[in-house]
Amino acid sequence: MQETQYINKPYYLSINNYKCSLDAIIGWKTLFQYHKGEEIWLKDLALIRGSRMGHLAFPVQKNSINQLRGNLLKDRIDYTLFDIKSFYNHETNLKLQKAYEQKNTRDWLLSFGSFNRFIDQMKLNHFVYSNSEDLSSYDVIDLSKPYRNSSDHCLEAIPQKIKIEDNYITNIIDYVKYYGENLSNTHSELMYDYYL
Repeated sequence: MQETQYINKPYYLSINNYKCSLDAIIGWKTLFQYHKGEEIWLKDLALIRGSRMGHLAFPVQKNSINQLRGNLLKDRIDYTLFDIKSFYNHETNLKLQKAYEQKNTRDWLLSFGSFNRFIDQMKLNHFVYSNSEDLSSYDVIDLSKPYRNSSDHCLEAIPQKIKIEDNYITNIIDYVKYYGENLSNTHSELMYDYYL
């Protein structure tokens, strides 16, 4: 059994030299509702919380991407990535616009250089389609459909009414199950896992 570790000095998650925080890729309430309160939701929660792929990292601040994606996009990773891609395409009036207007978030996103590099460095490739003939742009896969990495399964827009479909939850659980890497249970290794 792992011995409890006490940290004598402050530490934080750093990505491209910006202070970030972790957010679960899917919330516990969503899992609870999906499984209608049956005990299996706890196993899925443990799977997600114990996996590196079960978390997203974004800069820490008020009106952060983490906060806004929960409030405005129901924590959906596909809609979040679509909105971030729109930011890189210099579109305006986006769902997460308040976050992009803040210097830390804007500079952090720009530190990657492009949406493709953001996806590659943050290891989110499972959620995008890359046309083998045109590698210049990734398209975000619509996770409300049964998962398929193909051009006909990509988002064209974020819908006005946002829902959490069963397919979406199944896709997220399967992603963590099949591609997840266990998180370290020691703080120094955990920080190494996430330092890019």
